Amino acid sequence: MNKEKILESSRRENKNRDLAEMEVTAQAGNIAGRVGATICVVLTLIFRIFTKTYFLSPWVVYFSILTTHTLVKYASLKRKTDLIPGILYLAMCLTFLAFFAFSVKGFVSVFFFLIITFFIFRLITLALLLLHDRCRHIISS
Repeated sequence: MNKEKILESSRRENKNRDLAEMEVTAQAGNIAGRVGATICVVLTLIFRIFTKTYFLSPWVVYFSILTTHTLVKYASLKRKTDLIPGILYLAMCLTFLAFFAFSVKGFVSVFFFLIITFFIFRLITLALLLLHDRCRHIISS
């Protein structure tokens, strides 16, 4: 391959984004994840101190974000090192969701748990489908 063909292929693959920009974006995502975990811990501690109960809903959101992130990464890179944490994050998300749902008493909590679980799985499925279509579009062009 000549130099121009390699450059054109690289630009198409990277969508004309700078490698430095992609690295900064990855670092920003990593920092955002740490900040999100810190905020969840602080909110949980504050809620526990003042109300003597646990505030679990931020953890459901946090682990659903991590689940989607790692499973989309797995779908695009096909690395088992991304699949295993994705499954663990999903388990944590559903665990916190179950604790949250059962902290609300009665039938409403079980119904709420089932509905939210359905929507979490649906959002993850949609993210994976969008990524699959996007990858297919990049490969075909």
